Amino acid sequence: LPARHLVLFPMAIQPLNVGREKSVAMLNDALAGDRAIALFSQKDGQQDDPAPHELHAIGTMGTLLRMIRFPDNRLSVLIQGTQRVRLLEIVQSTPYLQARVEFLREVEVADIETEALVKTVAGQFERVVALSPNVPDESVPAARNQTSPGRVADFIASLLDLPVED
Repeated sequence: LPARHLVLFPMAIQPLNVGREKSVAMLNDALAGDRAIALFSQKDGQQDDPAPHELHAIGTMGTLLRMIRFPDNRLSVLIQGTQRVRLLEIVQSTPYLQARVEFLREVEVADIETEALVKTVAGQFERVVALSPNVPDESVPAARNQTSPGRVADFIASLLDLPVED
């Protein structure tokens, strides 16, 4: 699923409004099947029908949690990221893009330097939360309770309003 101006992170729950015909067809099929879908951010959010090379190569596999249909054929969906994936090849382009993906393993490093970086990032995040009315205070202890450095980074990034390129 090509996504405009958005990155889905593993474990994050993200609402999406979908109106493109190809995307609506894809979501309908996913909902009728195993509810799994790979979401890739578009390099240019203005493209209505992005080609495979206009998608970022790394995306996130997700599970459709809920879908609401609107009378004008738009959808509002709630998707939860499960795991990072790499786009290997497009196997079908009609009625929508279907791809072969590679599931990516998280590389976990458990050393003093990484632990210090996690504490520094968590401290900086606490300052951001104190200054931002859009990020709830409860997110600070939630960030500190994540189980790995990668999860801390994904959790914090999912709460910040960052450009896709970042």
